[in-house]
Amino acid sequence: MTKTIAYFLPQYHEIPENNKWWGKGFTEWTNLNNAKKLFRNHNFLTPLNNNQYNLLDVETVEWQTDLMNQYKIDGLCYYHYWFRGKKLLEKPAENLMKYKNINQNFMFMWANHDWTKSWIGKKDLLIKQEYGDKNDWINHINYLISFFKDERYIKVDNKPVFQVYIPEDITDSRMFEIWNKRCKEEGFDGIYLIQNIDNLNKLKSETFNKTYHSKTIMEHSFSMNYWRERNIFMRGINKVQRILNQNNINSISYERLAQTSITLINEMKSYPNINYGIMTGWDNTPRYGKRGYILKNSNPKNFQNYFEKIYSLSLNHNRNFLFVSCWNEWCEGMCLEPSEQYGYKFLESIKKTVLKYA
Repeated sequence: MTKTIAYFLPQYHEIPENNKWWGKGFTEWTNLNNAKKLFRNHNFLTPLNNNQYNLLDVETVEWQTDLMNQYKIDGLCYYHYWFRGKKLLEKPAENLMKYKNINQNFMFMWANHDWTKSWIGKKDLLIKQEYGDKNDWINHINYLISFFKDERYIKVDNKPVFQVYIPEDITDSRMFEIWNKRCKEEGFDGIYLIQNIDNLNKLKSETFNKTYHSKTIMEHSFSMNYWRERNIFMRGINKVQRILNQNNINSISYERLAQTSITLINEMKSYPNINYGIMTGWDNTPRYGKRGYILKNSNPKNFQNYFEKIYSLSLNHNRNFLFVSCWNEWCEGMCLEPSEQYGYKFLESIKKTVLKYA
């Protein structure tokens, strides 16, 4: 049975680093509150009843968990930020470990990329992603194991599930071998890695598969997020869009994206370890302004049609997971949480589909 997992952004609370880099009191809400409507009828998502929560409040965690369970989301995938022992935005997940009575299934995706000031058009490096040596790898997996042992942490065949955002940046596969061994020493049957793949060419690459799909490492699975395909396409037509689009904003239709992704899934069905991905929408202009991208017609009706097709294919192809982008990416226009524009309709779309195929 395919589990529906929503990606979860933990940047809705203050941390010293963000206060230093972006100003006192910065959270993801800061970007949303500073966002400007860039053209007539521009209507980026905002939270219902202006619910700009703090993720360090237990009431917020309880509310999100109740929503998740009520609307048939099987778990949340927290973005995990680890820079050779330096943690960022770790408190929401660490706090969840203390809230044993909150029935929230969860897992991690290591967002293993540099942090820069790209939001404001600068390349200033804030913190660099480095992987270190064997001692660093052991330090990292030991930290993760404390979460893996929680009964709510998502597992497959007694293997904790862990996703890596940019797997090709990790060139030494011994790190994964050490992780696999440490998990077995702690009573698991290994680690279940999900390598995030954003295009078919990479998946078909002989070099990539030799490194990341070898039996000498461990079992693998892959996740395809189709908004990356959209970005690749849109970069190719960027100049044309800016000439033809009177609003000077890059855009493409949600329906076109959905059809493209269905075509890709049909190409991928021969790969047994692919987990599919789907997005609710996209508008990252609250972060990037006129340099952003917009998916036109991102609405619950189109999402409902798209989700039902992808969910059905996931069941028919015996996939373990269907990843939804996202639970709460308010500044990228990808939100399952209730909004002023659509209320609970995105959540209702998932519940309706899951119950249909139950």
